[in-house]
Amino acid sequence: MRRFLLLSVFLLWSSLGRGEESAESLRQELRRLTEELSTIKQTYEQRIKLLEERISQMERKMEPEVAAPSVAEKKTSSVGLPDISVIGDIQGNFGPDREGDDSRNKLFLQELELGLQGYLFPEIRADAFVSLHRHPDGEYQAELEEGYVSFLNLGHGFSAQLGKKLISFGKLNPIHPHHWDFVDRPLVLKEYLGDHGLAGNGVSLSYQLPLPFFAQVESGAWYVDSEHVHGELPMVSPADEVYTARVWFGGELGQTEMELGFSGLKGYGSHHEQHLDKLNLYGADLTMKYFGPGYRRLLWRNEILHCERKIPPGTVSHWGGYTHLNWRWDKYWNVGFRYDWVQPPFPKPLRSSEKQSSLILTRNLSEMTSLRFQAFTDMKDDYGVYLQVLFGIGPHSHPLE
Repeated sequence: MRRFLLLSVFLLWSSLGRGEESAESLRQELRRLTEELSTIKQTYEQRIKLLEERISQMERKMEPEVAAPSVAEKKTSSVGLPDISVIGDIQGNFGPDREGDDSRNKLFLQELELGLQGYLFPEIRADAFVSLHRHPDGEYQAELEEGYVSFLNLGHGFSAQLGKKLISFGKLNPIHPHHWDFVDRPLVLKEYLGDHGLAGNGVSLSYQLPLPFFAQVESGAWYVDSEHVHGELPMVSPADEVYTARVWFGGELGQTEMELGFSGLKGYGSHHEQHLDKLNLYGADLTMKYFGPGYRRLLWRNEILHCERKIPPGTVSHWGGYTHLNWRWDKYWNVGFRYDWVQPPFPKPLRSSEKQSSLILTRNLSEMTSLRFQAFTDMKDDYGVYLQVLFGIGPHSHPLE
């Protein structure tokens, strides 16, 4: 480019030195040089844009469901300081007043979470999350949400986790709610796993199958405190000794990623801190993602759960599930739709099932701050709008799925 410009200047100077050439020929020469420069500029701009898109797609495809630690993260400082994160979740629920719901038409700090994460040794990691929750009575209570050690490589494809953590049952339960693409917990997860998710103390062992695609089997033994069930509505939630198993597969086909999982749980059902019956839970989940150019992504996620309660009269079965569709057209905006359906273990009078439809719009202000609106209705007599503001400081606050 530099040589081309010097040559152009030289030709123009030579032309000016020759009096026999007319001004018109000089103008024609100038126009020709201008057109050539414009063509070269467009060519370079197209190449730069193509390279930017390729880099963006490579970075996006490298983003896992739960962020894998980078090499930089594995390097602990000389004083062993952990990564520290603070995440806040502000929510408002606006709509017609509901009996017994004092949170309607108000805005609250729903949760404040402190995360401490770091490596104890190469391939041995520690994670601890302490949360300050707002309960229905308006009081804030601090509790240890998770605190566990991960042995990432035990050899021969095995890994393990020990401590208190969100149990790996289904797709969403192990993921913190502030990483979801919607505000509230799907009805089926709330009714069968508790309104704060299913967490327990114990151990899990995972094995990655030696196959040409991702395939992993995981089993766990846990003790779940019945006090993790909050709220006034009756629900069945696993408690005491709980045993879980999960197998899931994943792979890519062009620009599409797919993950299929199956989960099982055996334990006891907890209702208002009273052990009522034996409980078996079975679940299946399917997630598909299509990646377009730039930041464009289409997500389709589904979960279905089957609940079996063994009570003195016999075995009672219930079903529930949800489907969620989300479209992200750039790194700032995404829109989604979710449909819930569940048969509650303790149905309300004249209502054997619950349904809900939600339309969600999210604006990501930055990697660590987002604003979300979610309009919902049970298609009968209840409707409203959730407003959510998420903010975070630190590495754990980056959006995960």
